[in-house]
Amino acid sequence: MIWASPTYHGAISGVVKNALDFMEFLSDDEPPYLQGRAVGLMTIPDPTTFAAMINAVHELRAWLAPTQVTLSRQHFTAELALNDERTQRRLTRLVNELLDFAKANIKLKV
Repeated sequence: MIWASPTYHGAISGVVKNALDFMEFLSDDEPPYLQGRAVGLMTIPDPTTFAAMINAVHELRAWLAPTQVTLSRQHFTAELALNDERTQRRLTRLVNELLDFAKANIKLKV
């Protein structure tokens, strides 16, 4: 999963918080919550949101990808294409971390 949230008043958006609250329905699953699943994080435009998101990942027992990405308006063209090579590399690294985790877990379950 990749979670992305704009920063509103130094916190995650209400919509993202509501989605996280619905994860409580996974508490009785086996394994519970998001255990054994990977989560990557993105914020727009301020990294202060990461603290709340990281806490939620840990509370929901998921694995947190080491790379987090903060995007802002200047990272995009008028057509909404990424125009920043460094940010593109970070996004690629984030996705590769998530894929590597998924591949490793598939091998462990076989």
